[in-house]
Amino acid sequence: MGRKSTDVREKIIQSAYAIIQEKGYSKTTLENIVQRAGLTRGAFYYYFSDKDEILRELEQRYEATYRNPYGEITECKTAYETIKTLFVHNILSKKEPNPYAVMFRYRVESGTQLEGMRQKQCNLDYDFIEIIARIIQAGIDSGEFDRGLDARDCACSVYMVLLGYDTFLLTHGKAPYAPKRLGEWAEKMADFALSPLRETP
Repeated sequence: MGRKSTDVREKIIQSAYAIIQEKGYSKTTLENIVQRAGLTRGAFYYYFSDKDEILRELEQRYEATYRNPYGEITECKTAYETIKTLFVHNILSKKEPNPYAVMFRYRVESGTQLEGMRQKQCNLDYDFIEIIARIIQAGIDSGEFDRGLDARDCACSVYMVLLGYDTFLLTHGKAPYAPKRLGEWAEKMADFALSPLRETP
C-alpha cells in the first residue's frame, strides 16, 4: 500500500473515530464518515467493507496501546527493581487515558459490536499478570523474595493497583499530578504496591 493510500485509509479511520466520540457508534453513519473525511463512498469501499471493519481496526489499536508498557521489560539487577521499573514506566506512559479505551467504554453501545471485547480484555489482563508473575517467581527462585510467597497472587495485587490508575484516567481524563509530581507519586505507589514482596508471609 502506497503512502497516499495509507494516508487516505488513516483519514477514514480518524474521521470515524472522531464521529464515534461525538455521536456514539450506533448513530455514526457511513455518510458522516465520508463527509468528515472529504471523500466519496467509492473511496470508502476501496479500503473498508463497512463501519464495523473500522471498529475492528480501532479495537486493534486499543489493544496495541494497552500492551505498550509491557512490550519492553527493562531487566535490572534485582527482580524488585525490574518490577518497580515496569510499574513506574506503566504509570508515566499513561499521563492521559488510552483514547480508544474511552471510546469503547463510553461511546460504543453494547451489542454485536462488542462481542468478544470483554474476553479479549480478560486475556490482556491475564497476559500482563503472567508477565509480572514471572518476574516475581524469578525473585523467589533466586532467594531474593521469600519462598512462601505466591508469585501469581502478588502479581494480581500489583496489577490491580495499575488497573485502578487506568480507571482514574478514564474517569478524570488526566493524571492526578503534574509531570514532576507524577514521577514522585509513581515511585511511592510502586513501593506501596510491591511491599508484600519484602514482607515475610
